[in-house]
Amino acid sequence: RLLVDWREDQTLLRAEFPTAIRARAATFGIQFGELERATHRNTSWEEARFEVPGRRWMDLSQPGLGLAVLDAGIIGRNARSGVMGLSLLRSPSFPDPGCDRGEHRLRYALMPHEGDHRSAGRAGVDAEAEAFAEPLISRRLDAEDAGAGGDQIREAFRIEIDGAASLEVAALKPAEDGDGVILRVVEKHGGSGRARIKVPLWNRAVAVDLRERVVEHPGLVFDESERTIHLDLRPFGIESIRLRR
Repeated sequence: RLLVDWREDQTLLRAEFPTAIRARAATFGIQFGELERATHRNTSWEEARFEVPGRRWMDLSQPGLGLAVLDAGIIGRNARSGVMGLSLLRSPSFPDPGCDRGEHRLRYALMPHEGDHRSAGRAGVDAEAEAFAEPLISRRLDAEDAGAGGDQIREAFRIEIDGAASLEVAALKPAEDGDGVILRVVEKHGGSGRARIKVPLWNRAVAVDLRERVVEHPGLVFDESERTIHLDLRPFGIESIRLRR
């Protein structure tokens, strides 16, 4: 954790982490996916990619050994010749002469691991990064919140996956038009597979697009008797499902 009162001019503040990892490419997290960038500068194109606008994590791995850098809200990052770096604060005079001036609270962490970024930790580096940036908030419901006697709390959904896919629940929210709720899931690791999503609280399920309009989806089948959605997963696919009672 860093608390910085930034009053500099024409200065870039970076945190750099030298490693002994040999890898031709590093992986950078983005929302609902990842990017790979070379760790060398053999071409003018690679030289121009001096920084990557990633989100929440970056990873450098070789067989059996890896290091991830997790962060909370830091945008610029890069990896070059085994050195991983975060651009924390900057102070240009143009186009915004007041850029980053003032107090900042910054958080980042190092996560050594075995294997690659997909197999690290409980569910991969991306899941650990999400937990670091947005810790789970839980609270105990009293009887008034949960319903009479507190015995009406029920499981909203359960997900089982066959194949090499990794699924993240991105949203469970009321539909914009008030008709049911929207369950949005995302495949995060670039794999394919099939998911079974049990939804005991709902009787109907249809595929919708990101604007919540009903669409044809041959890879989605809803079993009404078991209240289970069978969903084919595409690499980095975003799937939205409208659930109704």
